[in-house]
Amino acid sequence: MKIDLPGIDQDIHARKCPYNPDMKVFLSVDPSTGVNPYAVSVIQDYDEWIEEIDEYYGTGIIAADVVNELRHRPWWPNVEEAIFDDASPNEIKTWQK
Repeated sequence: MKIDLPGIDQDIHARKCPYNPDMKVFLSVDPSTGVNPYAVSVIQDYDEWIEEIDEYYGTGIIAADVVNELRHRPWWPNVEEAIFDDASPNEIKTWQK
C-alpha cells in the first residue's frame, strides 16, 4: 500500500513490524455488525513507539468468530490487555471468557 501524506516517509513510518515473542501484546477492538467491519489492531508497545504487528477485519461476524480465528495466531499467548469500543457490551463479555 502506498502512503501519500505530507511529511510521511513510507520507508520510515510504514514498514512491516514483526511479532516479538519477548514482548506483551495489546489489542484494540472495534466490534461491529452489518456492513461495517469488525476490526482488531494488534500492537506491541516499545515505550517510545508502538508497532502494529497484525490486524484483523471481518464483516457480518461476532466475537466468537474473531476469537476463534485469532487464537491460532502466534502472538495470542502474549495478549496482556485489550481496549474495546464499549458500544457492544455482549461482545466484550465473549472476549473476557
